[in-house]
Formats: sequence, structure tokens, C-alpha cells
Amino acid sequence: MSILIGHASIDENGAISGGAAGDQTGKEVCTRTWYSKPWDFVLRCTDSAKAEKMAAACEKGCANSMIGYDQRQRNTLYAKAKAVSYDLSRITSPCECDCSSFMTVCALAAGIPITYGANAPTTSTMKNVFRSTGEFDVLTDSKYLTSDSCLKRGDILVKAGSHTVMALQNGSAYNHTDFIKEVQTAIGAKADGIAGPETLSKIITVSKTRNRKHTAVAPIQKYLNSIGYPCGTVDGIAGTRFDTAVKAFQKANSLTADGIVGIKTWKKLFKLT
Repeated sequence: MSILIGHASIDENGAISGGAAGDQTGKEVCTRTWYSKPWDFVLRCTDSAKAEKMAAACEKGCANSMIGYDQRQRNTLYAKAKAVSYDLSRITSPCECDCSSFMTVCALAAGIPITYGANAPTTSTMKNVFRSTGEFDVLTDSKYLTSDSCLKRGDILVKAGSHTVMALQNGSAYNHTDFIKEVQTAIGAKADGIAGPETLSKIITVSKTRNRKHTAVAPIQKYLNSIGYPCGTVDGIAGTRFDTAVKAFQKANSLTADGIVGIKTWKKLFKLT
């Protein structure tokens, strides 16, 4: 199954401009499954925390019906977003964007220093503008462009002169070892990427009510986000969205859906069972 992407696509009339402000159909700025244009290149943020913030901003934008699509009004989202410190869930009056201005606002939401003048970068200028911040690698190998398997959450795919979208999940080639290493670092175990006896002896139980805030929560949030169980912002706090995501993961893996990451859930997350 293809990963989810987020993008600004087309207005309610199937046109590039002329519609009413805001998302009239739920499909102007939305999530959908990955597809091949094929793409020209991928912009990958070198800071994983900022990549996560970009993806979280994209999800908020896609979920907010106040944000619609119109190329002629493509910069009105920026003004609204700036006014609410780039928390796209807080925009409460209609505005518009297009595909590249939406990606630019998502990057600004992550604190990436992109200069937004009178007009946002376009798909034809994004490569140079985003790369000039020093915070993005430009990936052109075919494995990133014709398949979603090697994509990471927060990657921006671009077809110059045409379209741009953001990956909201990791592809199937996601390195599970990285997740284990992040957990091991959080709990003080040897970060060798192998969930062996030492790691299992040091893991802690986390949930909304037990060790709610702990360094071990963030890797779980990041991992669940990447495999389709959205936790929202990776903040290291086991809140309501974390609880919902854990329960969904547990249910899908034939575990008791109690929201508590105990030994059985850890083993399933580590793919030991």
C-alpha cells in the first residue's frame, strides 16, 4: 500500500483559480496516497525534528477547511499563517494557496529560514530556494522519484513546473534499526539497534497515566506516525493522540487495546513477535 502524502491540488471547479476561498470540497488541500508523476527531485530536510514539524504542519493544513486552492491568491495562506505563528490549525477565516506556497508555509512552520517576499517560491524555483537555506539535501536517485519505498516523513517531492507534495509517512524501506537505536538512547541502553535482553530489561511502561512524559515517548510517536498511526507532534508527551494511536496499533496487532506501552507492545514495536 502506498504512503500518504499531503498537497494543495485543485479548486472546487477543477480549475487553478476562480473558486471561493477555503476548501469547498475537502479535496483542494488534502491527503491522498502517493503516486508517480514521476518526480524530478526530493527535498529532504537534514534535521529530522524539523522534518517532523513540516509534516505536522502539512497535516494541520490538510485538515483545515479554511485553507483552499487558488494560484492567483496563492499568498493569502502565508499572511494568515504568519498571524498565528504558523499553527495552521488556528486559521479561522478562508484563505488560499497553491502547491508550492503550501510547502513553503509548512517549512516556515518548522523554523526553516525561507525568505517569503511578495510571492512564494514556485515549483521551478523551489530547488534553489530551499537548498540555499542549508537545511535540505536534493535527492535525484530514481529510487526516490519512481517509488515511495525510500521516502521519509517530511520529504518534499517536486516536479518542476508542475506540482509538489509532501510525504506524511515513511516508505517500506524505513530503517527499523533507527527506531530501536532511538529508544535505546532514550532508556540508557547500548544503541546497537538490536532489541536484546539489555534493552528489554530497561524499557519503561508509558501511557497517558504512566510515565506520561519521558524521552522514550518521542521515538514511539515518530515511529507510529511513520507507519500510519498518527500521534501528531513528536513532543515526548503521551497525550490523547498518543493514546489513540497506541490503541489502534495494539488492535491491529491482536494486543489488548489499552493504550499502555508495556512489554508485549514494546516487543511488537520491536518486531520481536
